[in-house]
Amino acid sequence: MSAPISQTARTDVPALRPAAVRILTPGERPPSADDRRLTPKDTPGSPADTRLVVDQFKELYTLCQGLAERTVFVDQLLEARNPTSRLRVVIATRADFYGRCLEHLD
Repeated sequence: MSAPISQTARTDVPALRPAAVRILTPGERPPSADDRRLTPKDTPGSPADTRLVVDQFKELYTLCQGLAERTVFVDQLLEARNPTSRLRVVIATRADFYGRCLEHLD
């Protein structure tokens, strides 16, 4: 199921080519703030962004039981909204979990 998501995250247009593409699923223990996957790849002299694809985002609600862990993970993803961030986040989830995503109204 992840193949279409990973293909969407990549591009053949050189000017838009990402510095890195990282694909993860939250699982029972979503990545914490110190996880390197949540940090843009350091590419000196290159303005290329790092694309983080979070597949099966529903796992944040179905497998992860800790509200604090969920909040830390979502807050880290929301850091990508900062205009100076070189991290671009793509989230894949089923429509029946949209309501759960609204729990994080930041």
